[in-house]
Amino acid sequence: MLNPQLCHASARYTTTCLHHSYCCPRVKSTVAIISRGGPRTIQSAHTEHESLITESQTSELPEGICLNRPMPRLLCPLIVACVCGWSVAVPASAVNRPTVDLEVVTEAGAPITAAHDWLDVLKDVGFENVSIRSARPDDREAITRRGTGALLTYRVIGFVTRRNSLDLAGDTFTLRDKRGLQRWLKKLRLEGEGGLRARQAAFGLSPRQLVQVKKMLARQVRFSTKNQPTAKIVHKIGDSVHFDLQMDPTSRKVLATPLPVADEFSDLSSGTALAAVLRPLGLVLVPRKQSNDSVTLLIADMRKSSESWPVGWASKKKAAQVLPKLMDFLTVEIQNQPLIDVLNALASRLDTPLLLDHNSLALHRIEPSQVLVTVPSGRTYYKRVLDRVLIQSMLKSEIRVDEAGKPFFWISSARQ
Repeated sequence: MLNPQLCHASARYTTTCLHHSYCCPRVKSTVAIISRGGPRTIQSAHTEHESLITESQTSELPEGICLNRPMPRLLCPLIVACVCGWSVAVPASAVNRPTVDLEVVTEAGAPITAAHDWLDVLKDVGFENVSIRSARPDDREAITRRGTGALLTYRVIGFVTRRNSLDLAGDTFTLRDKRGLQRWLKKLRLEGEGGLRARQAAFGLSPRQLVQVKKMLARQVRFSTKNQPTAKIVHKIGDSVHFDLQMDPTSRKVLATPLPVADEFSDLSSGTALAAVLRPLGLVLVPRKQSNDSVTLLIADMRKSSESWPVGWASKKKAAQVLPKLMDFLTVEIQNQPLIDVLNALASRLDTPLLLDHNSLALHRIEPSQVLVTVPSGRTYYKRVLDRVLIQSMLKSEIRVDEAGKPFFWISSARQ
């Protein structure tokens, strides 16, 4: 049996070694056991094999008594540091989630403190086991999958480079990017190796999810919207697309006021209509990916959103290809008519919706109902008529298409 005093003294020595030099030439095989809450039991012995003590076992022993018994892989939250290589063993908090073990290889030329620096970061990321060692000639970045279901395990091999960055399966992280590592690990557990390789589209969605959202938002608005309460229209459109519609505190407050919708969006798609309804209120529509891989729609403050669902999409075709009727000739004469009346007449003749960018018009104090426009008598084509009346008002037009591919005019300020 080990001498309790010798063991207790050796434990103190090992603690100093672990937190300062991480190496002790006097001890051939030293194992330190530390729980996440701080040092609980420390064993130091001149043994040929690593041996660990579970917390339940040590609680029944007098102080200083050490046992040499093997511990199952996920029994208790331990951090294990060995002189032959550094490793961290942390149990899974969720029973059914895949186990992910990380083996970090330090390249030749990596900083001398790399092992210490990265162990300090990785122990809190969420990997079940982390080990750090020097590189071997046949080492390669890899993700190996073993087992299925509740026994699914991923073994990840990554590299610490000369710049002290960590390369994992094509992604690179710095010592300050702990959250990025946590997101990477979460993605691996939820979507597997294929999810890591998948290219992300807008809003952090996968290309498949973005196509799904666009398809759902392509549903046509089949009811009148003009002069209807905005909150009513928002909820009515949200219910029709079968997405969970959420609101941040700002949007809840704004939509609680009885503001009417200024435009008619019937026959346009739900996504374009919803984005256009929200825009004058300083709100935007943002698809969000949830932890269970589902997608929700968030209505949020425009000032706090880096991405938002657009009011239609720019067409890749020329205007005459999207709306051939724009090149049809007509005889026209317009004398000092309100711009809004002329635009509505053109939209009706072209059978194409016309939407105003109320934000940019308000910014430059342009009121279409107050601006008077003139087009001399003569024969011309529709596109030229539209361009002439808009130039007089310092406005410009753009042909966009909604999620269903239906074209519409987007009128905004020409001023910068």
